[in-house]
Amino acid sequence: MKKILYRLANLAYLLLKTRNPLHAFRFYHFKTEPLFYVSWQINSKGLFFPDVPLLLPHSFCRRCGYDLNELCRLARNPYLRAIEQTDEVPVLWMQYRGEDIRFQCRSIDNLMVVNELFTDKIYEFEMGCPLVCIDIGMNAGLSTLLLAARADVQRIYAYEPFRSTYDLAMSNIAINKTLQAKINPIHAGWSDKEGMFSFHNYEEGSLGASTSFTADLHTYGQTAGTTEVQLLDASSELRRIMQLHPDQSLFVKLDCEGSEYEILEKLDHDGLLPYIHAFLMEWHHKGAAPIEEILKKNGFSFFSTGRPDVAQIGFVYAVNTSNHGV
Repeated sequence: MKKILYRLANLAYLLLKTRNPLHAFRFYHFKTEPLFYVSWQINSKGLFFPDVPLLLPHSFCRRCGYDLNELCRLARNPYLRAIEQTDEVPVLWMQYRGEDIRFQCRSIDNLMVVNELFTDKIYEFEMGCPLVCIDIGMNAGLSTLLLAARADVQRIYAYEPFRSTYDLAMSNIAINKTLQAKINPIHAGWSDKEGMFSFHNYEEGSLGASTSFTADLHTYGQTAGTTEVQLLDASSELRRIMQLHPDQSLFVKLDCEGSEYEILEKLDHDGLLPYIHAFLMEWHHKGAAPIEEILKKNGFSFFSTGRPDVAQIGFVYAVNTSNHGV
């Protein structure tokens, strides 16, 4: 009932603002009150932000579910330079740390990731040393490209177990030729188990796709059946990368929809966490406490925070203060 009342209020608000029933009906599905921290107008061409200036065509808005919240968040992206159209797929062109990044924005899921990384800047950090990055949960490749654009990142090992999502990532990496040399994409996931396993797959690289055996998963996208995915032993993979880069600091970005608990427990059991310099991770469903306990046990200092909009998701930023990953 509360959602219905919100939607009716949104519709009335947009009718007054746009004086166009069609525009009001298209955009009324936003979830919060109309405070978007940016001036906007809806016209026959699309959603226009006069202060930026930026025009998001109706075709782009439709692809992103006419989600007014997320579209306004995109307009606040300080790195966005243009929206290009390539083979009927919109490509966001951003300039980040002196590098061009292009990313195919095929869905609302893709747009949400763009907003988290470039508008909210949740992956901003400074370590003060060269890094080898391990991206566990590459998704459609944007986090990998963001890391590759950094001068302090020497090499990236990026893991994505779901074929459809991996293919999206590879198509995004392919249109960023200046960043490709740093990236080693791997069509597999990390786990406390090894082998081929069957999991639910999700359409368009959904944020909810997971290879967790234990998490109480919340589905973010529409299921598209099950798929066989390859999982690699987390400890074996970390040892392999350590052997390839024996004198470099390892930075792990961990966002794998519930599998983070199993991965951290495996690395903890095998005594390998002290060899990691820092973590940037997203936790799901089980809360932050199990992760915080493992990090404290292994000499990490960390900042842990939840998300105000989604109770079962949060972030942990952790640095090894015992021996700095040596």
